Amino acid sequence: LLRDRRILSLADQALMSAVNMCSAIIIARTCTKQQLGLYASGLSLVLFMTAVQSALISLPYTIFSPHIKGEEHRTFKGSAFLQQSTLAAVGMLTFLFLGLRGYGASKSLQPILLMLAGCAGLICFRDFARRVSYADLNLASALVLDGMVATVQLGGIAALALTRTLTAGRALGIVGLATGLAGALWLSKGWNSMR
Repeated sequence: LLRDRRILSLADQALMSAVNMCSAIIIARTCTKQQLGLYASGLSLVLFMTAVQSALISLPYTIFSPHIKGEEHRTFKGSAFLQQSTLAAVGMLTFLFLGLRGYGASKSLQPILLMLAGCAGLICFRDFARRVSYADLNLASALVLDGMVATVQLGGIAALALTRTLTAGRALGIVGLATGLAGALWLSKGWNSMR
């Protein structure tokens, strides 16, 4: 059983690394260097947001979750979900404020910030769902979610590349769509495990 969990964990990590690398390669081959840089900048901002989320919410959940059982666990999980939702909303509002105010070295960052205002919370929620699945030792669920993200993300980015309409903002939007669909699936399946 432990060996199976290790294999699932390694497969999940390999899948997500491959998807992110392939997405960057498609953008690099299709778009300008500036668009690739904007995509990387947008992802860096989201990664910062997920790092804060991990430190404040996911890591404590991972540490304390195995020691809590029954109804108390459902309440603890629901509390973590509400905390994650609040943090995601604050992050998205921050991106919206920065995007509307036109912050950044150039106006080219403004559309990225506005796109992140719509999708950063979805990307963070998928990361939260993934980490909760790992903490609950439900690695198959995490692998299914990441498989769904991989299919939609690579399919969407490739479709935009083939039609020559791919930009950094649209690529981030596809990532948000893919993670949003996966997060919605996880939430629909795990809703009863939270209170």
